[in-house]
Amino acid sequence: MPKREAIKSVLCVMLILATAIASYLTAAEDNAELATVYYQSGLSLLKQNKYDEALTKFHKALSYRPAFPEAFLKSAECCEKLGNKAKALQNYRLCRKCLETKPSLTPDEKTILSAAQSNLEKLDTAGKEFRKIKEHYISGIISVANNCLAKKHTGFAGKIFKQVVAIDPANKSAAEFLGKPVDKPAEAKPKPSSVIESVKLFNGRDLTGWKAAGEETGYQYWSAKNNLLWGEHKVVNKYAILLWEGDVPASYTFSFEYLVERVRLPKSEHLGVVYSINQQSSPAIFTFNTTVSPAWNKLEVVNEKGTVNVKVNGKPAKGNIVIGNINGRTGQPLGLAVKDSVIYFKNITLKKVN
Repeated sequence: MPKREAIKSVLCVMLILATAIASYLTAAEDNAELATVYYQSGLSLLKQNKYDEALTKFHKALSYRPAFPEAFLKSAECCEKLGNKAKALQNYRLCRKCLETKPSLTPDEKTILSAAQSNLEKLDTAGKEFRKIKEHYISGIISVANNCLAKKHTGFAGKIFKQVVAIDPANKSAAEFLGKPVDKPAEAKPKPSSVIESVKLFNGRDLTGWKAAGEETGYQYWSAKNNLLWGEHKVVNKYAILLWEGDVPASYTFSFEYLVERVRLPKSEHLGVVYSINQQSSPAIFTFNTTVSPAWNKLEVVNEKGTVNVKVNGKPAKGNIVIGNINGRTGQPLGLAVKDSVIYFKNITLKKVN
């Protein structure tokens, strides 16, 4: 008897659960059908320009189906017609939220999402105003940072640029100064090798592929910091030189960007670029005067089988050429030279010229 009663109890519970599940599924189906009925009724009223009545129907549809993007979209349109901009924005955002959480969208759902996003951008003038104010604010503090650089307050400028990145991580000026990658992965570590087309010679992390040379030999004058190559030299009338150890083609374009952070003698030639007029001659150092500036400059050396042109920011550079021996090295050298200054380098590239 006890076993029979226990079996009866279990069967009763199972029957109750089955009935509950069936009722739930039936209710869910009924709710979905009711939501569709109220939505269609709302559409009919919306076409008749009866916005208040249509909005009531859409709200009723949402009470039966809370995740109903079409109803949110049409509710927003009604609110917009009734002049309730805040409610329209709210409903457009709810419509977008319903669809953005789905792993995949049908073509109709993509159309609804596009309409919601388009109307949001049209209505959200407060958001546009905020972006305008933010851009104006960032522009102002970048100007302050550049003034600090011009006055040699590099540390303070760095703190300001960090604030800019905290507000706007995609700001290229600040990110480049701080050495943070912007919209691209870190460069692969370069290895001294034959140049086929184009290669970046500086990896942003260390001096792989480079060798200290010149009148002032030593790596103490060269370092990699914040994704930049730093040349820091304090000896008057002597150049610290950094040479690329990889192969150099007979004809090439050697280019880089530089920023002069500090100089000791304003009228001295602080920066130089090392190259060879041909593979048999001694190296040449093209030197020219630079000034402290918060702006990056681009230097380009085009060597076409011994015919060399040097340009700064797209214009022919004015300077002096010194022909001589660099610690006994001849052949086809290529490198950088700094004297009595602090200069940053980036985007150092060697490209073969056919």
